[in-house]
Amino acid sequence: MRTYRLYGLNIESELELWAPSVEGRGEPDVRMRLGERREVPNLDPPGVLLGQLSFQGAKGYAVSRSEADYHIRFFGNCDIVINPGLDRAIFHLAPDADERLASLYATSNVLSVLLVLRGQHVLHASAVCLDGEIFAFSGPSGSGKSTTAAALHRRGASVVTDDALRYTLTDDEVECALGCTELRLRENAVAAASADQTELVESVDQRLGVRAPWWEPSSYSLSAVICPEFTEEGPLALAPLQGRGALIALIASNRISCWNDANLMQQQFSATASLARRVPVYRLNGSFDRLLTSAGQIELETCLLTLSDRKPTR
Repeated sequence: MRTYRLYGLNIESELELWAPSVEGRGEPDVRMRLGERREVPNLDPPGVLLGQLSFQGAKGYAVSRSEADYHIRFFGNCDIVINPGLDRAIFHLAPDADERLASLYATSNVLSVLLVLRGQHVLHASAVCLDGEIFAFSGPSGSGKSTTAAALHRRGASVVTDDALRYTLTDDEVECALGCTELRLRENAVAAASADQTELVESVDQRLGVRAPWWEPSSYSLSAVICPEFTEEGPLALAPLQGRGALIALIASNRISCWNDANLMQQQFSATASLARRVPVYRLNGSFDRLLTSAGQIELETCLLTLSDRKPTR
């Protein structure tokens, strides 16, 4: 049993997480436990369905609320039961499920769902700190978020999080929290990894895990959100998104986009609109293959380092 720090929470967990240990630093905010294995049907979990997400036409996971608990069901693989106080989660794996799936679910979807249910905000984004500035790369699955972060990590940037960025709205800026710094890359993106800077592992979902070291930033302020939209050719370049364009891009970048509960949908939309007003949003265009080269990585780094001179007018 260890206590980890992730997304601004102290998490006491039986699951192994890629996060810094914070033993003895106060009471945990969340406790995670492994329960007994049991069959996980391809049916919605019990209670009122709050949201459901499918992956390429196949069932992914669903979130529900019953009188006694919240439930997250990864169809066929794992049931997670969360108490009404949102501070205890028990993972029930299917009899033949790989135990590593519990850790994967915990650091991405489960904690993201839990944060949203607690009234917090989570962007579907990977983020790095470059020259003291935190840049988030956001978008739907497969858009190149983790690859872009890995490419900049190869250039010396520190990894803030992968796949999920918790953010907090203040009066005039946006603060973000450190998340899981294991970047999970698809096969076509492994060239972005730098073995001399990181630990490389095979992820349970057949991706390459790039384990960047943990660190403590001097500032948690989010400088910009960049939405990758790669093409087959062309130099890497940033184009500012303003007003409606920025809002639409961020709506497509919410970490949990499957809600059908009106209150949760309103909460998420309000936070997204506030984020669009506070932080510059850009579209990243250019060749994905170029991003995997040293020349392309230098090109992107140069674009980011000059952003402060050309932030869009809102």
